[in-house]
Amino acid sequence: MMKIVVLCFLTLGIFSCSPVKFNTSGDDDGGTNPNPCVDESCIPPGGNNDVGIWLTGSPGDCSQSCGGGTRSRTVVCVNQDNQPLPEDRCKEAKPSSTEACNTQACPSGGGPTWNVGAWNPPNCPSCGGGTQTRIVECRDSSGVKPDNACTTAKPPTQQTCNTQPCACTAVEKTLTRVVPSDNNKVDILIVVDDSSSMGPDNLKLAERLNGFVTDLQNNNLDWQMCITTTDTAYYEGRPIIWSGTSTRVINRSTPNLSTVFRQTISDIGSGYGNDEQGIKASVLSLLNNPVYPCYRSGAAYASVIISDEDERSVGGNKNLSAEQHRELGVQNYPATFVNTANAVFGAGKRMAVNSIVVRDAQCKQMQDPQGSPAFIGVKYMELSNLTKGGIGNICDSDYSTNLKYFKDAILSTVTSVELECTPIGAPTINIPSGYTGTLEGKKVNFSPALPAGTSFSIKYKCCP
Repeated sequence: MMKIVVLCFLTLGIFSCSPVKFNTSGDDDGGTNPNPCVDESCIPPGGNNDVGIWLTGSPGDCSQSCGGGTRSRTVVCVNQDNQPLPEDRCKEAKPSSTEACNTQACPSGGGPTWNVGAWNPPNCPSCGGGTQTRIVECRDSSGVKPDNACTTAKPPTQQTCNTQPCACTAVEKTLTRVVPSDNNKVDILIVVDDSSSMGPDNLKLAERLNGFVTDLQNNNLDWQMCITTTDTAYYEGRPIIWSGTSTRVINRSTPNLSTVFRQTISDIGSGYGNDEQGIKASVLSLLNNPVYPCYRSGAAYASVIISDEDERSVGGNKNLSAEQHRELGVQNYPATFVNTANAVFGAGKRMAVNSIVVRDAQCKQMQDPQGSPAFIGVKYMELSNLTKGGIGNICDSDYSTNLKYFKDAILSTVTSVELECTPIGAPTINIPSGYTGTLEGKKVNFSPALPAGTSFSIKYKCCP
C-alpha cells in the first residue's frame, strides 16, 4: 500500500510543500521493506533529527518524446526539519531516481522531435545548490535538424537543483590574547624645515616640541627618536647627531633629555637649504635605515614634518609661483612614501605622518612677512591624510593641542582582531572595564584601542 505525505517547510522566507511517498508494505518495485515510520506515533517527543525520510523532487523532462525514454528526479534523505542527512539514516529503501516515460510508439513519417539527453552530472549535491546540463537536439530519422524544424518549445538545457542551504555543526572556539609589548614601541622622526623663512617658527618649535617629549616620557611608551631637516641636498635624509651627545638616536634613557632636544633644534637654525623636501627626506630616511638605524622591527612609525611651505616650496604647482616652482621627483610624492614604507617594513606597519604646516590663506598672510613667501602645505597634508596622522597649523600660538593629538595617534595599539569564521549569534567578549567590543562580520572592533599588556578573550560558535 502506498501512502503520500505532504511535507511543508519554510526555507529562506519561502513557504513550500512537496509530496513524499512512503510504502507500508513494500517499495515502488513491489519489495517487502516495511516503512518504519508513517505517522506521528513512532516519532519521539520533540522529534528526532537523526531519523531520516526520503524526500523526492519532481520528475524532470523525458529524454524522448516517443518510443520510450527516461526521466530523473532528485531523491534526498532529510530529517524532520528538512535538513540533509547521510543516506544510511533513511531506513526505508531508497526510491528510484529514474523512471520510464513516453513509451508510446513514435508515429511513422512524423516530423522532427526533440531528443533530450540525460542530466550531467546525474546527481546534484544534496544541499547548497548545483547546476546540471544536458544535450537537447532536434532530430528525425535522418539525424540532427535545425532547432526551428521542431514545432514545440525546446526543453531546457540547464537547471539548478537542491538550492536549500546545507546544515552545519557549530563548533565552539575561543580566542585568548595578550596585547604584545611590541605594540608599545614607537619610533619617531622629526623633519624640520631649516630654510630662511623658518627662523621665528623654529625658536618656538624648540619649546613646544619639548612639551611633546615630556608627554612621551609620562606615558608607558618604549620610544626612540631621530631628527633630520628638509634639506636633502646636504643631509640626504640622514639623522643628525643630537647636540651634546655622540648619538643619532635618543630615547627615554638619554641623560638631560629636554636640554638635548631643545639645543638640537636651536642648533639646526634656519637660512640654509631653501628647497624644502620633507617628504623626500622621510623617504630617504627609510632607505637609510640599514646604515642609520632609526626604526626597529615591531615598532610603530610616527613622524612630524614642520614647514611653512609645501614640498619643494609650491608642491609642484607652477601657478603659485613661477620663481619658486621646481618639478616634483618621484620621491616627492606622498604615495611614494607609503609604498617605500610598505616595502621596508611590510604592509602591516602602524604609521602616522603628522604635519605642522600653513593650513589656510589666513595663516599664509601671517607667515609671509617673516621672509620668503609661505605656501599652504598641500602635499604634507595629503600625506598625513593617507597615513591617518594629525595636521597642525604652524600659525597657532600654542602647539600643545596639536602635539597632544599626535601623541594620541602614536599611542594607538590594538583596535581590532579577526576571528577564524563568522560567529553564529553574539560572541562573549571578555575585556577590561571601560572598553567595548563590537562584532563586524568576522572582526571584533575595540573602543578605545586596547593598550599593551591587556589580556582579552572572545568565545564564539561558528561553522568552520
